[in-house]
Amino acid sequence: MPSSLFTEFRQWLSVTKEDAELAIRRNSKSCMVAEAIKRQKPEWKNPHVDVQTIRFTLGEKRYVFFTPKICQESITQFEFGIKPTPFRFKLQDPCQILKSKSGEQRVRTNDNNQKRAILNGNGSVVVEGGKPPRRPKRNSSLRAFGIANAQFTNEVAEEMIRNIREATIK
Repeated sequence: MPSSLFTEFRQWLSVTKEDAELAIRRNSKSCMVAEAIKRQKPEWKNPHVDVQTIRFTLGEKRYVFFTPKICQESITQFEFGIKPTPFRFKLQDPCQILKSKSGEQRVRTNDNNQKRAILNGNGSVVVEGGKPPRRPKRNSSLRAFGIANAQFTNEVAEEMIRNIREATIK
């Protein structure tokens, strides 16, 4: 079997009780898994974690991974107010690799137009764009998915987690 090109990501990462205490509910930037990544892999910049994916920037690329099952279960427990126990997980190969936007910065001109300054590899700056389209203001790091928006008791949440575990065993 051929070895993976992405062995640098196939390392065990530990989520501790302290990571869970630092975490913020419904926030993909401050999820307990994101806090663990920040602590153990500081070179993996701007981590975002939700039930579907784990994303971070390394160098000039944005890597996207499917969230491991143990992380999904712990995130679901945390969202329902249940303190998860410490655990370890390992990422598989990335499902998507994107070009990072880390070299781009927004600048304002005197006429209140918003333009983008892009730093090229040779150190020169290219300014492009004009007035951006209007879009609603929202916090993109807020996590609000499906059943997490509904009000459930701990008993219902624990039963749902048991059902998920049973389904994965079958």
